[in-house]
Amino acid sequence: MSPIDYKKYGTDWKELSADVIEKAGGKCELCPAVHGKPHWKTGSKVVLSVHHIDGNRKNNSNGNLIALCQRCHLRLDLPLKWTKRKRRKLGLLESPGDVDGNTADAIQTLIGGDKT
Repeated sequence: MSPIDYKKYGTDWKELSADVIEKAGGKCELCPAVHGKPHWKTGSKVVLSVHHIDGNRKNNSNGNLIALCQRCHLRLDLPLKWTKRKRRKLGLLESPGDVDGNTADAIQTLIGGDKT
């Protein structure tokens, strides 16, 4: 795994992501995983991270950020990355951060509706 380039996430990302995790009560917002505890499914230590629902790393609005365990984050990111890759190959994305509305809507439905 390569190191995170925080410049791609906008200003104050470390503080902002810590706030999102704190507001989630130190728990994954999609499963019962608790930060620092063994994962309920995998048994590995949970390290929460923050997911951009629309896939745009610079969109740090409250309704676009959720705290996730590694397993849930990967499960949400893989289809998003696959869709972006296919759309980029077809010339349908203006930039690597763009996501079509259907993908963002599907993710929003999965996580339980509007977070604002």
